[in-house]
This record gives sequence, structure tokens and C-alpha cells, in this order.
Amino acid sequence: MRTFVKVKTEAYIKHNWPDCNIEQSDFLKNVHVHKMIVTVEVEVTHSDRQVEFFVLRGDILRALQSLYKIEPKGVIYELGTRSMEMVAEDLFSWLNQQYNVHFVECSEDGFFSGKVEVQI
Repeated sequence: MRTFVKVKTEAYIKHNWPDCNIEQSDFLKNVHVHKMIVTVEVEVTHSDRQVEFFVLRGDILRALQSLYKIEPKGVIYELGTRSMEMVAEDLFSWLNQQYNVHFVECSEDGFFSGKVEVQI
């Protein structure tokens, strides 16, 4: 049996895909805003609060602050041309220094997501 804890948090982000060559999606070339939902699952070795939910959530938010600029008003993270998959990779690498990360998933508005996970 394996045991995991999973935390979700959200942040507002803006990004774009200037090299988009898909006609139906060419609006993605322009900077646009999403509510990004971040889900992180980490493996633990026992079931008695080895990883506290609130601490992990705080570390996810600290990772975002460390990895990306936040707009001057302090509300929206500026991801530049980063995709959700790229952001998931960035967060996975940052968080995996402290936790045994199983997966990180980042979604745009809860609908479209990129996910990276440990290969077992």
C-alpha cells in the first residue's frame, strides 16, 4: 500500500503563445488571463500528518513566487510563453527538492491541464 496527500490551490496567471500556428487558436498569440488551478500529490511514508496540507499549499505558493514575476499590482503571475505543462514541470522540480512529489497538474480555469508525474 502507498499513501499520498493531495493539495489544490489557485492563482491568476497571464501568458501567451506567440508561435501558435493553429488557425482556430490564433487568439492564443495574445496575452490572456486564466485562473490556474494547481494540484500537487506527494507520497508519504506514514498516515499521521507527515506532510501538513497547509504547509504544502504554502510551499506551492512560494514556488510560484520564486519561479515567476508577479505583476506590479501583486495579483497576476506573469508566465510569459510558458504552457501549463511547462509550469507543471517547473513546480515539480522546485517542490521535489523538499517533497517526494508524485504529480503536479496545472489547469487553465479548471478545464484544460498539463500534468507531469513520476514514472513508476
